[in-house]
Amino acid sequence: MSSEPQSEIELKAKHYLESMKPEDIAYRLALLEWKLERIDSFTRYIIDNIGQFFRGVRRDYIPIDGILIGAKFTIEDFEVWVEERRKEWGSNQVVHEMKVVKLPAKSLLYYEVIPFRETYEQAETPTPPEQAMQT
Repeated sequence: MSSEPQSEIELKAKHYLESMKPEDIAYRLALLEWKLERIDSFTRYIIDNIGQFFRGVRRDYIPIDGILIGAKFTIEDFEVWVEERRKEWGSNQVVHEMKVVKLPAKSLLYYEVIPFRETYEQAETPTPPEQAMQT
């Protein structure tokens, strides 16, 4: 296989990489590899082969040959790292748990991903002027 880009996808990827600093590329690569390790093997296989030749046969037995340029997946489960403190039932002990919870996607009404979260102490709320005058 030659080192020259062969497809439009490879040309776009090459241009994108050339515009980045080497340390940014290394960080992004490590992060993507870490994320790919956490998805199922079939989904990882499809993602790894985007940009490659694809052959399939439709239900009406018509063959499809081309370049795989994308895929859509249905999430079956979420695996969530949870850290919680809770009072043990029937005692005064508090249990600190760190665990992975597997949630079927169909069991959730709503979900969100929170890329940033910060906890801080709330300042005392000032008394409104109307209430201050009454005291």
